[in-house]
Amino acid sequence: AAQVEAERAALGALRGRLAEARAELGEARARAAATGGALEQSEHRTRLAEERAALALMRLGEREAAPPVPETDPGPQAFAELARRYAALEARYRRLVADDIALAEAEAERLSGY
Repeated sequence: AAQVEAERAALGALRGRLAEARAELGEARARAAATGGALEQSEHRTRLAEERAALALMRLGEREAAPPVPETDPGPQAFAELARRYAALEARYRRLVADDIALAEAEAERLSGY
């Protein structure tokens, strides 16, 4: 009977250690998930920064390479080209803003605990 009681006590201690190990494993998994999420957000921010820098360089290059615009009416072809470029930039900015909004919403959800 004493030996059975000692083995039950040892079993209880082992179950306690198992519960602690499972809790540590859960915490480690949560930290890994949080780190992975932070890494994804960092990579997303880096891609956005790269795209913005490329867009800024493109604009700078267009300004430096573009011939001077005469003060008179440049004609319908020049206006069409200008409208095309503006539409392309507008679409790119809309995507960048949408990405920024999505990133901010994801961060807000993460911080709120949902």
